Amino acid sequence: MLNVIRWQFFTALLAACIGAFLAGAEGAVSATLAALAIIVPSCCFALWLTMAARQGEIPPVAFLVGEFAKVTATIALLALIVVCWTGVNWPALLIGVIMVLQANFLALWKKA
Repeated sequence: MLNVIRWQFFTALLAACIGAFLAGAEGAVSATLAALAIIVPSCCFALWLTMAARQGEIPPVAFLVGEFAKVTATIALLALIVVCWTGVNWPALLIGVIMVLQANFLALWKKA
């Protein structure tokens, strides 16, 4: 799980660079905020899973509830970005979201 988080940080950096190239500073900030809206809940979920795994087996229902909380927090953070910041660059925001979400596949690919 922590390997996925590392890949998410790497792709967030790459998304910020692409956002900066396409739209300047606003693009870089939009891509970075979008990436952080995904990474922060993922880090919290990974930390919770790691702590729960040390205490014993994790029930499947607890895993599903944690995953639901992660997705809900991600959607809420993205909505907060859009509502609170008027300078959102939509292409850069979408690039940040898509690239960080694809980090899971990069982590699987590098593991194989």
